[in-house]
Amino acid sequence: VGPERVSSTETVKAFNEGTIQAWEDSGVVEYKRWHTQEDGRVCVFCEQMNGISSKLDAPWFRKGETLNFGEYSLVLDYDDINGPPIHPECRCFIDFVLEADL
Repeated sequence: VGPERVSSTETVKAFNEGTIQAWEDSGVVEYKRWHTQEDGRVCVFCEQMNGISSKLDAPWFRKGETLNFGEYSLVLDYDDINGPPIHPECRCFIDFVLEADL
């Protein structure tokens, strides 16, 4: 794993964590929704996440959980997954959802 790959992945993680914190601080946003780039490069794990909403203060996955898709497994052993990235070089993003829009 090259340093550019690590720094890019950690930058996306920090950006999304900051975004979630800003939404929490707003007092208006209650949910977040996961999105993929919806192209041929989306991995099988992220594809499962596309369009799924979660409470703003709840992680999608807890550290130690395993995400399974057919013959593929991804052990999420780094940290809780509050938003993208779910893996290195993940291109997913989140947006906010108001309760009225659910």
